[in-house]
Amino acid sequence: MVVGTSELNISSVIQELAVLENWFCRGLSYGFVAMLTLSIDEDDIRTRGGQFELVEVTEFYSAIFLFACGLIYCGMGMTCRKQVKELMLLEQKLSTEPSP
Repeated sequence: MVVGTSELNISSVIQELAVLENWFCRGLSYGFVAMLTLSIDEDDIRTRGGQFELVEVTEFYSAIFLFACGLIYCGMGMTCRKQVKELMLLEQKLSTEPSP
């Protein structure tokens, strides 16, 4: 739920979880959630004797995708892409506003 609300930039959640404002920290939290999902799947598969079900395969690929998104956010956070994005949006907003 935290991942979804942080992606949608819901302001009330972002204000309470200010650490998710930073893209590097957001990437770390996504990676953490993905690794939790992968460890739960691995334990379930061991108890069933190595049999895979469709839900487990879907969870596995979702966790891998979420981990990849976390890596992308970490990379963009380390290269300060958020500031570049905010500057571009500000320039676009200023150029579309009519001058008085």
